[in-house]
Amino acid sequence: MRSVSLAAILFLTAGCATVSMQPASLTTSFTQQKSELTQQAEAYSAICVEAGWTQASNPLGFIHKSLFPDADQGEAATTFGQSINAETADLDEVQSALLEQITEAHSSLAYLNQTAALALDSREGVVRADVRSYEEALISARKAYRSFEDVRETLEDRTDVASAQIDGALSFFDDEIERSKSVADLLVARWQNADGAVS
Repeated sequence: MRSVSLAAILFLTAGCATVSMQPASLTTSFTQQKSELTQQAEAYSAICVEAGWTQASNPLGFIHKSLFPDADQGEAATTFGQSINAETADLDEVQSALLEQITEAHSSLAYLNQTAALALDSREGVVRADVRSYEEALISARKAYRSFEDVRETLEDRTDVASAQIDGALSFFDDEIERSKSVADLLVARWQNADGAVS
């Protein structure tokens, strides 16, 4: 009976040892919290989709389209211009809505860049998730800019007159996007030069 009990104890002890011997990287990946930069970058990409400036990415849809180019792709997603009725709504309303959205996209990106600057100056450094999420946010900003530009062109077709306010807002937004490219390069350099990059 004693031998059976001893064998049971040894089995349970071995089982506990097996559970406790998890790779450190696996434990870290589950417990590590997202940085402020990653959270803000992901939030920016989400805002772009929620506001209709960009479309949600669908990798499976891209693969399906590549494999079956002649297949029915379903109903096309609504563009930003369609969401604000750029071709039919009152001109002043469309211009006002466009200006407001450009300003929001610009100010949100500027705030993200401020967060990135703080991350670059922090002792914690930059991790891969920061770089990846920031680059995705930058892609979203570029797509949003193109959406705004499309609406501006629609307005010009309707009025034959360019809006100085909208052109100015787009120019400022474009400047912020260009600034973001430099920030992205700095983030990559900081991550690559960090001692033991954390994924």
